[in-house]
Amino acid sequence: MREGATVTPATPDSLQTSEMMRPHPEPQVARFLDGIANEGLHLSTITVWEILNGIGRLDRE
Repeated sequence: MREGATVTPATPDSLQTSEMMRPHPEPQVARFLDGIANEGLHLSTITVWEILNGIGRLDRE
């Protein structure tokens, strides 16, 4: 990275985030998230809602 450059944190979506909760996540997703982890990861409020909504559905099934 060039001197003085700023890094914009990555914002993975709910599919990428929830993929990592699987017993055997897709290697491409794991590599992508590993590759951007040092830049900082942020979750949008929509992503958090989607994940919580999905967890809530698991309790009902």
